Amino acid sequence: MSNRMLFRLFDFPILLLVLAIVGLHFLGDLVPNWFSGSAVLEGLANGSRAAAPWVASALMLASFFFFTVNCHRLWRWNQGNSDCCFVCGGIVDHKHGRYGPYKHCLACGKNQKN
Repeated sequence: MSNRMLFRLFDFPILLLVLAIVGLHFLGDLVPNWFSGSAVLEGLANGSRAAAPWVASALMLASFFFFTVNCHRLWRWNQGNSDCCFVCGGIVDHKHGRYGPYKHCLACGKNQKN
């Protein structure tokens, strides 16, 4: 199994998890500290502080959802029940491009016209 394929498969859930952590820090700490000196923007600071856990929870939930979907894709590919690359046998993504649908391999990066 290719490390590149695993990275390409799980890069979006990892990105969402990192965004959840950064967003929690940004919305919960930085934005309220920036706006705390102004009486006009105090409501925005309080709203940002209140929304931070909800935004982080939503991003973590989306990360968990995409992680489980990609684990299912990996399991199906490992069992031989999904499409694989014509060159290396890796997992393929079905995409729609300018010239019609095609398959993109997550392991070697080759494209194949459907």
